Amino acid sequence: MYLEGPEGRYTVTGWSGYVIWSGMNSATLVAEGHKKITFHDGHTIVHTMPNDLFYNLYMGTMGHQVQGKLEFKDEKNGLLGTITIGQIKKKTQDYFDGAITHNGQEVCSITGNYMGYINFGSQRYFDIREVDQLYYPFRQVGQKSLPSDCTRRPDANKLKTGDYENAQIEKIQIEQL
Repeated sequence: MYLEGPEGRYTVTGWSGYVIWSGMNSATLVAEGHKKITFHDGHTIVHTMPNDLFYNLYMGTMGHQVQGKLEFKDEKNGLLGTITIGQIKKKTQDYFDGAITHNGQEVCSITGNYMGYINFGSQRYFDIREVDQLYYPFRQVGQKSLPSDCTRRPDANKLKTGDYENAQIEKIQIEQL
């Protein structure tokens, strides 16, 4: 794999593969490999890949869970970040915890839920429930889109900005066409 960031700010290289363990109604994919992020100043971070569990493949509602341990290593600065997903007792399957260490000494804990939020120490850095505060409208790329393009739906655009009353009015107008 090779990916180059905008204006050469970083490159991502690496490889990944899976060992697959299958059961009657599930499959576990154990990840192998790593990704290496090289920044424009030569600084690098190497990280491992998580495992995947797919269940109810033939019967029931199929599900997918990310599991296992991820490591983010910055050897030059002696930093190591670890996250363990889905293996914490009395927590949901998508809960994770871990830590950032500097030369073996913990400097910050990491907790969260990959479906909702992440905390570094006592500071919450992301919460999906606050996504309305991060709304950015789509910008046009290339040729103008068709009038029926989903990015032009006035009801959806009003809904994203929290204007629920006018979003409902727009939706009704579309449905009556």
